[in-house]
Amino acid sequence: NFTYTINPSYVIKNRYKLFVNVSSAYRVPSLYQLFSEYGNLGLKPETSHTFETGMDLNILPEKLDFNFSWFHRDIQDVIDFGEKSPGQFGYVNQNMQKDKGFEMEASFKPAGFASFSAFYAFVNGRQTSAEGTVFNLFRRPKNTFGANAGFNIGEKADFNLTYKYTGSREDFYFDSSFNKVNAHLAAYHMLDAYIQYKPTSKLTLFADVKNLLDQNYR
Repeated sequence: NFTYTINPSYVIKNRYKLFVNVSSAYRVPSLYQLFSEYGNLGLKPETSHTFETGMDLNILPEKLDFNFSWFHRDIQDVIDFGEKSPGQFGYVNQNMQKDKGFEMEASFKPAGFASFSAFYAFVNGRQTSAEGTVFNLFRRPKNTFGANAGFNIGEKADFNLTYKYTGSREDFYFDSSFNKVNAHLAAYHMLDAYIQYKPTSKLTLFADVKNLLDQNYR
């Protein structure tokens, strides 16, 4: 397979960068998708073409940065689970998947002992089946955002808090009779904490606590 990447950029005053990225990629079927009881030896690899443009802004040197990017991606021969033939289910190639969205991130370092960052991402798209049916993307939230706060406690300790919001998603599964059942996955929040202490140059102690809000999620 042949792939390409074209990535020109332009820098203004050594602080502001504008960029464009045009690229292609491919993903081959896994051994399970080819040879399992649901396998399909006729599967083609997925191929994709992506266009992305954006900016990286160093607003306050060594204190405040902001970046933004917008993308559009087309994927052909999407590998998915579906009906290979009447009454027989397995892995198949769908026709086309089209994704688009944007991402933004800001980071702020007001002092040497503290740093903060935040991000937001939006993605949307649709997939077209071999029969011409159009449906939204599954398992992928349209909205995700989060924030991170880090602190240096003296010269030997570091403390970090990480928050992430994952928006609602749509999913589906097949019941025992292979009937398709739609499922709605609710949004959820995650808050993690990490602390590290280094009493000597040869010893490091740390604690990493996940899901402080005790969220239930799928």
